[in-house]
Amino acid sequence: MSDDSKNHLLQTLANLAVRDYLRPIIIDHKGLKAFLDALRDNRNTEGQRIAAKGLVNLTAGKRDIRLTVISEIAEEIKALYRNELDPVVGAYIQTMIHPNNK
Repeated sequence: MSDDSKNHLLQTLANLAVRDYLRPIIIDHKGLKAFLDALRDNRNTEGQRIAAKGLVNLTAGKRDIRLTVISEIAEEIKALYRNELDPVVGAYIQTMIHPNNK
């Protein structure tokens, strides 16, 4: 599958993750894995950005899911603090780590 196709699918999933009632369905159907895989694909920066946005949407208001995701992205968080991540991806991860900072 091309990066463009993956990105369109990820964008659709990220948009759906805004809805509370769809979050469990997305997680049950490996949406979380799809976001994590895309976040780790260094060849597709746009896909990483969309995946990070999707993770923020998926974890919004759900502490248990947010903590699960944060534990899964420990290496990405370390890369964030070493300034090795794309700035947009880093901003989304910061939002997830510190959801109440404004």
